[in-house]
Amino acid sequence: MLSEQYIAWTDTTAVYPGINTGNHAEVSYLSLGLVGETIEFMEKVHEAQVAPSSKEDLIAELGDIVWYAMRLAKMLGQHPDMIDHIIVESNLPVLSQSDRMYYLHRMVIRAGKIAELGKKIIRDTDKWQGEVMQEHLVGFFAIWGLNCRGLKVQPSEVMQANVTKLESRKARGKLQGSGDSR
Repeated sequence: MLSEQYIAWTDTTAVYPGINTGNHAEVSYLSLGLVGETIEFMEKVHEAQVAPSSKEDLIAELGDIVWYAMRLAKMLGQHPDMIDHIIVESNLPVLSQSDRMYYLHRMVIRAGKIAELGKKIIRDTDKWQGEVMQEHLVGFFAIWGLNCRGLKVQPSEVMQANVTKLESRKARGKLQGSGDSR
């Protein structure tokens, strides 16, 4: 699945204040959602070191992360071709455990920086901060792609799994709410 298709599809599952307006509500919702989902992924990775966690659960969290990241990219006007270039599908060598932990922590840090910029956009209504957020989002997509590689899964597979999960929730009227198995 290409980013352009995925971004267009996210419109069909977006249920939040300020959809497609770039207003404060949308900036807040998307940047906080990105941080929250990234932390959930980090929690599941750390829990997997103690008790087994399924690869599917981790892929599902990466799918939630990319949903928020793609919505932010759309809000900021980032071109999907650029995103595809950043999260290029590859058969690069498998990452070591220490590399996986490094990129996991980098993804959390980058999500936090994006949320910080979201706060500044809201506070200052400054377009320049939006451009800086775009730059951080580019880095975030690169790190997200490395986290996919850490699980030995292609980014397009993560996006497709997310489509399947959210389409099922949509059909059951369960897009809103909380919990992984709603």
